[in-house]
Amino acid sequence: MSSRASGRSSARPNPEARIVRRREREHDHQVKWNNQVRYYKSWEKYNNKFDEWTSPRYYQAANDKMADIKKSRERKENLEKRREKLKKLHEEEERSYQVELMVKNRDTLRRSEVPSELLKSVHSAVAFANEEKRRHEAELALYHQWRNNNPSVRLHERKRGLNEMKLSWLDQQIQKRLDKERQEEECRRLLAERQKWLDQENEKEELLQRKVAEKNRKLREELEKQMENLQLKQQESERLQREEEEDALKLSAVELLEQRRVEHDARKRERAVALENLKLHKLKLKQNADDVRENLRREQEFVKSLIESETAERIENERKRDEVKRTMEEFLKYARDQQDLERKRLQHFDFVFDSEAKHIYEKQKEIWLEEDKARSALLRDVLETVRGQIDEKLRKNKEEQRRVLEERQSALKLVEEYDGDARRTNEEEELRRRQWKKEVELQVNERKTREAEAKKRERSETELELEKARKEEERLKQEIIQLQRRQGPIRHSRSRILF
Repeated sequence: MSSRASGRSSARPNPEARIVRRREREHDHQVKWNNQVRYYKSWEKYNNKFDEWTSPRYYQAANDKMADIKKSRERKENLEKRREKLKKLHEEEERSYQVELMVKNRDTLRRSEVPSELLKSVHSAVAFANEEKRRHEAELALYHQWRNNNPSVRLHERKRGLNEMKLSWLDQQIQKRLDKERQEEECRRLLAERQKWLDQENEKEELLQRKVAEKNRKLREELEKQMENLQLKQQESERLQREEEEDALKLSAVELLEQRRVEHDARKRERAVALENLKLHKLKLKQNADDVRENLRREQEFVKSLIESETAERIENERKRDEVKRTMEEFLKYARDQQDLERKRLQHFDFVFDSEAKHIYEKQKEIWLEEDKARSALLRDVLETVRGQIDEKLRKNKEEQRRVLEERQSALKLVEEYDGDARRTNEEEELRRRQWKKEVELQVNERKTREAEAKKRERSETELELEKARKEEERLKQEIIQLQRRQGPIRHSRSRILF
């Protein structure tokens, strides 16, 4: 019964494992399908915006104009820088010249003798330098003010900033797309590794289940073998008990026959003593002849009873069994011959004279006594042999029963051990299966959590980018509206601005 229970428990996890794997496949398929749908929808929207913002004619003109303005501005800035640098060099050379001139004339001219024209010229040079510096700063401030307040320049800068922002946004989108592809590739790699790990774990699980099933099968076979052996030992024990009972019955029958024979011998001796008191020797001859024939008949019945009861068959020693059978057959033949002889003697006694009867009686009495002793010795030998063999067989039977009982106890102990091993194996398998199932569930939950976090993060980033783009668009619209209100409507060759 434990083997059938262990078989059912070992076959039970197969449907559960198949259901778990099927649910995982369905979940993975649904996740992949949702990812694909979301991917194509988002990129369809991105591509539409990208097509609008990347019109070749629009961006070609804008890029050319932006390149011309950039070159003109760079050229002006370079000229301005060169002019400033040359001006600084001229001022430094002028100051150096004046200083050298003053040092050269310091020894020859006294302080009071410095010409006023020279001082005036130095003062004029310094004042001119300061004035030029202030004028340059004023022109630079005026240029920056003009640049900041000029609607055309500001509009151009807005356009350029918008274009740069769009290009930057496109670069960001492309970078995000690349990052997303890398993340998806990493996710696919992780999923592939996780699937590979799950496949390996499933293979290990199947291999372990096969090993456990093989172990349970061997335990079940060994348990069935031990149960069969136990059943055989039980049958052998019952057979030995039946043989013991039969041997005991046979021994009781032999003892009963022996007791009857002893009682008959006692009665025969009493009758012989009674006949001895008689003086009629011829009558005693006839009476003794009848008694001998009666004894022979009783002894024949006794031996036949032994043969019919198959007492000799209980003897295990084949040689002794055959010898006892042969002795009993010879005894029966001898008894029949002796009966014939006694019948002839009885007929002869009818013709004996009374004067000869005493002598014949004395002589025949000795013959009868010797014959009776021989028959009694033969019967005793047969009975002792049969009784001894039966006793020996009973002793061996008891020893065999004791051995069978010990083997039966050993078999029961082995059965209990095998049953305990099977229960422990099933408990360990059930514990390991629960742990494996828990680990798989943790892995699945962790994967779901990661996917949910990735989706949430992607959704947050998308919403944040859209919010930034919307705010920037509103800001640019407000600035353009304010600019148009201050300067009036501005016409352009191409005024479509896409956000």
